[in-house]
Amino acid sequence: LFIRLMAPTGISLHNVRLRPGLGLAAASLKGLLSRLIQKPVRNGLALVIYPIPEADWNGAFESPASLIRELTSNGYHVRFARVSNVDELVNKVKALTEKEPAKVLIIGGHGTRKSTRFGMEDLDGRYAVMDFYNIDKLKAIRDRLAQGGVIVLESCSTGEGKEHLSNIANELAAIFTQVARILAPTEP
Repeated sequence: LFIRLMAPTGISLHNVRLRPGLGLAAASLKGLLSRLIQKPVRNGLALVIYPIPEADWNGAFESPASLIRELTSNGYHVRFARVSNVDELVNKVKALTEKEPAKVLIIGGHGTRKSTRFGMEDLDGRYAVMDFYNIDKLKAIRDRLAQGGVIVLESCSTGEGKEHLSNIANELAAIFTQVARILAPTEP
């Protein structure tokens, strides 16, 4: 299975080989980091934000242990949080970056071109997602990511359409103009 990753601030495509059925954490993240995250960002804070377990219908975000090990072995100190909605994401990032901005932000969640799901269905049948209607809330944490940092969306299809369509990756690129790369899968 090949997943294409894109960097909207440079629109370069990368192929990363993943084992079928496994998320980014199960891939050789060491190789991914060394190829995609430039050396100047190393040795800083990496944030890993995953959805709450109840929203993870297939176990893709069950354990961040291997991802955290890989980041740590590449010189990052890692902070991890689970969130159920965009407001929690903003608050967790603010709390985790009080002393220093993050050089890497990995956001996990089941995704589409238009959304990343963090939480469960509410009484009205809506899921707690980051989408085109609420993604602007992330402007409140724009300064919490380092200049030249990297955002990785571990969320299917959030880069679908690459630079030609509106997608979550391109929306984040418009908000976080200081980051060097935003990487996102272009397909499930």
